[in-house]
Amino acid sequence: MTVFLMVTMLFHAKAHAEVKVVEADSTYIMGDNDSKVDARRIAMQEAKRKALELAGTYVASMTEVKNYQLTKDEIKTYTAGVMATEVVSEQMRGTTEHPEIYIKARCTIDTAILMTLIERHQDNEDLKEQIESASRENDDLRKERDALVKQLAAEKDKAKAGETRKKLDTALSKEETNDDTTKVWANLSYNFNENDERGHGIDQADLAKSAHVLERWSG
Repeated sequence: MTVFLMVTMLFHAKAHAEVKVVEADSTYIMGDNDSKVDARRIAMQEAKRKALELAGTYVASMTEVKNYQLTKDEIKTYTAGVMATEVVSEQMRGTTEHPEIYIKARCTIDTAILMTLIERHQDNEDLKEQIESASRENDDLRKERDALVKQLAAEKDKAKAGETRKKLDTALSKEETNDDTTKVWANLSYNFNENDERGHGIDQADLAKSAHVLERWSG
């Protein structure tokens, strides 16, 4: 079972553009015990992970100019909080014996919002800890997912393979929820400060959505 990744950085032509785009391709080769649904989810997670790595490299250069003292993990965490992802291409490839799922994802980052978020988090230790906690947990879940994928590929017993798939599904669900949680903390941090400065309250619908995601995360 192998994952191949190919990434291309695309930059807007305007000299002072605030939106950066990263495109990542991920191909997941399915084994006998894989489900198509989970294979797609894995390919998507891997595409986002690689896109985040490259985006983080770009963001690191921006923070150095502003003389922020941030670690690589902190930069990735903040970037993940504002990165919007969409699937622009999805195909079934390979052969009947060795099918592959190909996904091309496009990730966009509003650098103005990102830099504002970083500036505000430097002075807000509580929110900073929450978003970094979600990132650390996601790293652990990715390692757990990788181990389960290897275990599933090597499993010969169908019943045991079914149990491993259930564990993999749970790990993927937690990973996806953590992605949402990171975005929620980033959104809450940005909007609370924005609305405080303008004298407005937070939209109740947004708060309800945020609460739902955080309940899934804490549960």
